[in-house]
Amino acid sequence: MADLAGANLYFSQRLNSQAWESASQTDKEKALLTAERQLELYRDRVDATRFSYAVYEQAIWLLEGDERAKLQQAGVAHANIGSLTEIYKPRHDPAIAPQAWYFLRGPSLKAGGLR
Repeated sequence: MADLAGANLYFSQRLNSQAWESASQTDKEKALLTAERQLELYRDRVDATRFSYAVYEQAIWLLEGDERAKLQQAGVAHANIGSLTEIYKPRHDPAIAPQAWYFLRGPSLKAGGLR
């Protein structure tokens, strides 16, 4: 289980961790629990350290609130803002932070692979 002390240490050594630093202890704990639930499927596919790092990255991503991921999860295919248009591919993978994927897909990936 990812712990608050481990996450605090991790983010104390990471650039751009303002979302973590400004969150309340309650929100940090909720983010860690939610992130761990979202990534549970991948726990046995990587070593414990990489899994913890992935959980921490997922937690901060949840605290930051990724608007594009929210739109994609809601099924939005494209969005227009003025003259800017974004087109999203249908997502078949879960909404996982890019940095969390890095830790889940890294060199210590165990047999079985990710899709």
